[in-house]
Amino acid sequence: MSLFAVKQPGLRRAVGVVAPLLAYYALTVLLLGGLVDWSSYYFGYSTDSVLFVWFLHWWPFAIAHGLNPFLCHYVWFPSGYNFAWATSIPFLALLAWPITALAGPLISYNILAMAGPAMAAWAAYLLCFALTRNRMASFIGGFLFGFSMPELYQAGELNLCTVFLIPLAVLLCLCRVRGQMGRWRFVVLLSMLLAAQMGISTEMLASICLMGALSWAVFLALAPASARGAFWRLAMDVALAAPLTISLTAPFLYYLLLGLPDVPAEIHTKALNEFEALNFLLPALPAHSAIQALGMIGQQLRGFRPDYYTYISAPLLLIMLLYTWRHGRKPYARALLVLMGIIAILSLGPGLRFNGHFTAIPLPWVVVTYIPVIKGIIPSRLLLYLALGASVIAALWLAEASASLARVWRFALAALACIFLRPAQVQVLPAMWETQPIFQVQTALKWTRWPEQPFFTPNHVRQ
Repeated sequence: MSLFAVKQPGLRRAVGVVAPLLAYYALTVLLLGGLVDWSSYYFGYSTDSVLFVWFLHWWPFAIAHGLNPFLCHYVWFPSGYNFAWATSIPFLALLAWPITALAGPLISYNILAMAGPAMAAWAAYLLCFALTRNRMASFIGGFLFGFSMPELYQAGELNLCTVFLIPLAVLLCLCRVRGQMGRWRFVVLLSMLLAAQMGISTEMLASICLMGALSWAVFLALAPASARGAFWRLAMDVALAAPLTISLTAPFLYYLLLGLPDVPAEIHTKALNEFEALNFLLPALPAHSAIQALGMIGQQLRGFRPDYYTYISAPLLLIMLLYTWRHGRKPYARALLVLMGIIAILSLGPGLRFNGHFTAIPLPWVVVTYIPVIKGIIPSRLLLYLALGASVIAALWLAEASASLARVWRFALAALACIFLRPAQVQVLPAMWETQPIFQVQTALKWTRWPEQPFFTPNHVRQ
C-alpha cells in the first residue's frame, strides 16, 4: 500500500501532499523572509551561518576537484580538520548542489534556512494526516510543530532546524505497525532516512535513536495485548535497517571513528546541559510573584521571543489538557502522554534548575551522561519531540470535533495557539563580525549583511 494511500484521484492526492508544503514555505518567507536581497544578506546572527555557507560550497568543490571532502587542509593548515566532527551538513550540501552551482552558496543557504520550518511543518502535517484524515486539523498540527519555539529558536542553524526527517521516521514506523508497508520497503526507506539524517546532524541522529527506543518501549508496554506483536515486528525491522544504514554511511562512520581520539571528554557546559523547569509554563525567569508570572504570559501575545525556548503557550497547554481529560485512559493516547512526560523530564538535563537557580537534585538524564555517543546530546534538544507530540495531540483533538459549534471554538483556540507562535519582527543587521550573546533576547530571527572583508585576518583569528 502506498505511504499516502487515500481513496481519491491521483491529481487530488498529489495536490493534498504538495499544497501544504508550498503554503508552509510561503508562510515562512512571509514571517521570517524579510524584504532583503538574499544574495547580499543571510538569515542568522552569528558566524555559524557563515560556516554553513562555506560548507555548502565545500562539498561540491571538493568532490569536483577530486579532494577528500572529509579531511580539509584549507583550514587549520597544515594539520587540517576532520569534517566528520564538524557541522558540515554533507547531505544538504549535495542536495543544494544545483542551486549552489547556479546562484552561489549564499542563495542555497537562505533557501535552506527558510525551508527548515516549512519542511518540518510539512512532515508533521503528513504524520497528522495519517492519524486524522483531516486536512485542516493536520495543517494546524503541522504549523504548531514547524513554527514551534524549539524549531524557530534554531532557525538558520541548518544542522538543527532541518528536522523534517523526525516526523517522517515516526510516519514510517506508524505505517509499518499498521501493516500499510511491507518489511523490506520499510527497511530500505528507514535506512535511507537515517543515512540522510547523519549527513545533516549526528546529534539529531543520536536523539532519533534514543527517542525511538524510548517510544517503542512505552507504546509496547501500554498497547493492547493483541497489538504488541506488531511492535515486536517493528523492532526486528529496525534492527534489519541498522546494517544497511551502516553500509550507506560507511565513509562518514570511518572518519568519525578516525577523529574520535581528538574529541574532548566534556563537550557542553552545565548551562547548556540543564534547562529551567518553570520555563514550560513561564516565558522568562526568575519570577518573583504570581502577578509578574501572569504578566510574562501576556507578553507572549507580542510574538515569539528566542529566549522562551521551552515555553508551552497557554492555548496549546489547554488543548493538551482537554485531550488528556477526554482520552487519557485510552491505550495509545495514554502512551503518547506518558512519553511526552518522560521527554519533558529528560529535557531538563542531569540536574534540576528551578526559577533561575541550579539545585543539587539529580534527574534521570544523569544516567544518560554515562552512555557513549548518546551523552553528547544536549538535553533541551529533545523538546523538538515534545513539540511534535503536542502538534499531534492538537490535530487529533481538532479532528474529533463533529458538531459545528464544537469545530468553531476548537479551531478558534487552535488559531490562538498559532498566533502565540507568531515570530517577533525580523531585524536586518548592519556590518558583520560583532560578537553577540547567544541567549540574548532578539538575537535570533535576523538577517545580516554578508561580510565583504576576508575572514582569515589576524584580528578575526584572535577573536
